[in-house]
Amino acid sequence: MTGEELKAKLKKTGKSQSEIAQLLGMPNQQALYQALKADDVKSGLIEECCKKLGLSIVEIYEGNDCVVAKDHSTAFKGNGNTVHTELSSDFINLLNKKDEQIDRLLGIIEKMKV
Repeated sequence: MTGEELKAKLKKTGKSQSEIAQLLGMPNQQALYQALKADDVKSGLIEECCKKLGLSIVEIYEGNDCVVAKDHSTAFKGNGNTVHTELSSDFINLLNKKDEQIDRLLGIIEKMKV
């Protein structure tokens, strides 16, 4: 996302750049201005804006091929962020196995405490 795109999204919050810079803990409005000049804004800045302004990441990326799953997780089309449906069930199975292993380990740890 470009700085200009993020700037347009932030403008919709009704807050001034000065107010946003202050919320983000930046020393002044100029620091935010410089960050928004980027051709590709750092994801950390976008996440921090969402957190401090009470926005969801979906609101920021709205219109940029953003997909929200039933479990409210978010995926974006783009380089290195493509979900292959033929692999998705395998991936979900691996995640479930990981969760089962974590539960087993937590059970063992709990027994050790007694």
